[in-house]
Amino acid sequence: MYCWNCGTKLPDHANYCEHCGSSRHGPSVGRAASETSKVVKQAVDQGVAALDKAIKAAEPHLRTAAKAASDAADELAKAARPAAERAAKSTRKAADATARRVKPAVARPRLVLLIAVDQMRYDYLTRFRADFSGGFDRLLKQGAVFTNAQLEHYPSVTAVGHATMLTGAPPSLSGIVGNDWYDRALKKNVTSVEDPAVQGLGGNAASPHRLLVSTVGDQLKMAGRGSKVIGLSLKDRSAILSAGRMADGAFWYDTKSGAFSSSTWYFPELPGWVKDWNARRTADDMGRIAENPISDDWLHEAS
Repeated sequence: MYCWNCGTKLPDHANYCEHCGSSRHGPSVGRAASETSKVVKQAVDQGVAALDKAIKAAEPHLRTAAKAASDAADELAKAARPAAERAAKSTRKAADATARRVKPAVARPRLVLLIAVDQMRYDYLTRFRADFSGGFDRLLKQGAVFTNAQLEHYPSVTAVGHATMLTGAPPSLSGIVGNDWYDRALKKNVTSVEDPAVQGLGGNAASPHRLLVSTVGDQLKMAGRGSKVIGLSLKDRSAILSAGRMADGAFWYDTKSGAFSSSTWYFPELPGWVKDWNARRTADDMGRIAENPISDDWLHEAS
């Protein structure tokens, strides 16, 4: 069978000509399809036109509604503004009051000093109060004074006390259980700081190797701010245990030589300033009675 319009041979069962698109059944079917297409297009065009007309008709109403909503929002904002301003003012006043109450930040101290006076009871501060005009007087007036303090460690001996003060650890944690004790591993008595692994510099060989916890000084060193930590005392255990394992130095008085000593735990030899101080033999004059001794009235009060 051939196409009635262009003469192209049509395949069996083909309803349209692949060459010109004409219907297999003749011009009447093709015209019908064309008319249908026109009708559909006309309906679509009419629908689009009606939609455009509806949108144009609704635009004034939409603009009116939008303006009304905007005006309402403006009125609401105006009504809320006084309350918001009052709240902000109240907040500023509260913040200013708080700022006046809060003290300004204190600058980081350049020196932190712990002074431990062995055997000094609290009542000495009140018994000798009239004789204090310097350091103790300032501490009593400007410092924090604890009138009912309690020791949380036992025994209250020098080594345990100094190990506890700047570690906060009791003997069960610090490893310092006394001034000396029997070491079962070594099968002999040992002191809290003796150390055969180091050498004495001008005195006995001692170190904090038995201290198992960190001190305030150790924490300062670990913070990495370049802090210097020094322990100084007449007793080796007082100087060593309060300073800690990472101290820059610990110095104690050697009764045999009458000079301050240390050990190779801290440095290979004594610093020059320590040697210079020892050479002046300043300690030789410290055994004499002070020129202005504390009043003896307390002896009569105590008797």
